[in-house]
Amino acid sequence: AICVPLSARFAYNSSFHPRILGGNPICWYSIGVMASLQVAITYIPGLNEVVFGMAPMDAFQWGIVILFMGVTFVVMEAEKTIRRYLSSLGEDTDDTQMNETFDRVVEPTHHM
Repeated sequence: AICVPLSARFAYNSSFHPRILGGNPICWYSIGVMASLQVAITYIPGLNEVVFGMAPMDAFQWGIVILFMGVTFVVMEAEKTIRRYLSSLGEDTDDTQMNETFDRVVEPTHHM
């Protein structure tokens, strides 16, 4: 969840830029809260075992978490790159126009 606020700060512009480090201090507070809660859920006895049914993670498991956090960030950035490209071709990447393929209203059928 930590990579989501970093990538989502810019709807179209890439977050692979130094500007990601500044601008909105609330973003960094939210990342701190998320990281603190994850560590608390993982390591507070009783909370991790009884409430969430999990055990503390070792370094390898944290490595997997960090790896997939990076993968998620890259995928979100790839989506923005594709949206920028399609937008440059005149495509509706903001879903503001009606499209029969995706926006068709299907009337419910009533069976008796």
